[in-house]
Amino acid sequence: MMSVTAALITKNEEMNIGPCLKTLDWADEIVVVDSGSTDTTIDRARALGAKVVQSAFVDFAAQKNRALQEASKDWVFFIDADERVTPELAGRIRQIVKADERTAVYAVKRNSYLFGRLFRYTGTQDDFPVRLLPRTLARFEQPVHEIVATALPVRKIAEPLMHHSTRDLKQYFSKMDHYLALEMQAMKLKEKRVAWWDPWLRAPARFLMLYFVKLGFLDGIQGFLFSALSGYYDYRKYEMFFCLSRRSPA
Repeated sequence: MMSVTAALITKNEEMNIGPCLKTLDWADEIVVVDSGSTDTTIDRARALGAKVVQSAFVDFAAQKNRALQEASKDWVFFIDADERVTPELAGRIRQIVKADERTAVYAVKRNSYLFGRLFRYTGTQDDFPVRLLPRTLARFEQPVHEIVATALPVRKIAEPLMHHSTRDLKQYFSKMDHYLALEMQAMKLKEKRVAWWDPWLRAPARFLMLYFVKLGFLDGIQGFLFSALSGYYDYRKYEMFFCLSRRSPA
């Protein structure tokens, strides 16, 4: 019979790790790849039966590939510490694993709470990250906003994964600083070319896309805030890379 490993990567997630792992009691194995937590994350994970592996953080793809290496089951389901598996999703995953049809990877519908509100729009209606995959038939690439590299097609799972994402502005800007450093690596690897006008064009374009095209105005003041912050993120990303490119030797 096919079996499934639930895998997650962590650092200082003591507030999330318990509630997250308690929604994974249907998994045959839980693997946690931790990148140097200084709080009680590791102890709490072990107390709930997880196999914990410590690995220095390189980037998100490397951490998830390490989790693939440590997993021993046929399928691997990836989850973040701030996410929760619903009973409906757990049942659907077990159904797929039991069928033993390793002919696809699966993207899961993710419902996100941002700034205390459950979003319905602002781009979240298109949020289907690939999370369930046959262990030996896929791997992760790209330092940030990692993608699954596989020859298999992607199928969608409608049963939702609940994402308790950004709580407040402090957490948003903390995440942004971490992600931007990895964005610079990814853009450099892709030999990205950025002009001086890119930050000024991309920021309002991002805001307009999320707030109007993706109906962010229907998510209230939180929709406006997230759209504006996403525009600012794009501005910082392209402005930083433009400055780095100017300083790089020819």
